[in-house]
Amino acid sequence: MSVAIIALLAGLLLPALSLVKRSGQTTRELAAARQLMVAYSAYAYDHNGVLMPGFYRLNGTLPAFDEAGNELTGERATRYPWRLAPYLDYNLSGLYLDKHVLSELQSQPLNNYWISVVPSLGINAVFVGGDYQAAAMADPNMQRYFGTVHLTRLSQARHPPRLIVFASARYSGEDLPGPLPGGRPFMEGYFRVDPPYVASRKWKPRYDPQGKDLEFGHVSLRHHFRKAVIGFFDGHTGSLDEAQIQDMRHWADQATSPDWTVKLK
Repeated sequence: MSVAIIALLAGLLLPALSLVKRSGQTTRELAAARQLMVAYSAYAYDHNGVLMPGFYRLNGTLPAFDEAGNELTGERATRYPWRLAPYLDYNLSGLYLDKHVLSELQSQPLNNYWISVVPSLGINAVFVGGDYQAAAMADPNMQRYFGTVHLTRLSQARHPPRLIVFASARYSGEDLPGPLPGGRPFMEGYFRVDPPYVASRKWKPRYDPQGKDLEFGHVSLRHHFRKAVIGFFDGHTGSLDEAQIQDMRHWADQATSPDWTVKLK
């Protein structure tokens, strides 16, 4: 009888413990998003209100440095983690949901590269700050046809409380020549999240936890009730569910409908 009671209690406790663990992960990621938004805003204030590009051009003119003060070049300098590192006192531990991931990345031969690729939260670079790679909407050649679709200054935002800057992200590494660190099939993190629409629909309509990361724009609905943690433009943090995060009014400040797309000038 006692064995049966213990088994019953264990069956009742396991779901509750799982929920507590997930709630703790959400709390940690909300804190990381809040920390990122403080750093993101501080960067803009230090640059006369100009927003940090989410992905800058290779060999660009914006400097980035590692924790030893060494200037970074190439792809390591194109992504946001090392550009925001000075505003985080070079303590990047909060950017990784799993506390063991950062130490594993630091042990990689290309550690600064990997640290820049897979932070837990990705940036909405296409519409906030500019992205010189994905969709190339920050490229001057594209702007001839579509205009400037991304915010470049703090003062330009008309709807800051609803606008995504950072969101929970994931990465399968399918476009890499080698495997992800640790042989993982996924990393719960990526430096970029892509919007559901640009000039056309990009996402699949339903989220698949086992699907390819680009099917849902690298967004990871890893939190309870399939939600992603969000850092919003006005500095507050929260979460959006599967339906809410597909609304383009959360992605583009000028969007007027959930299925808004970029149009030719």
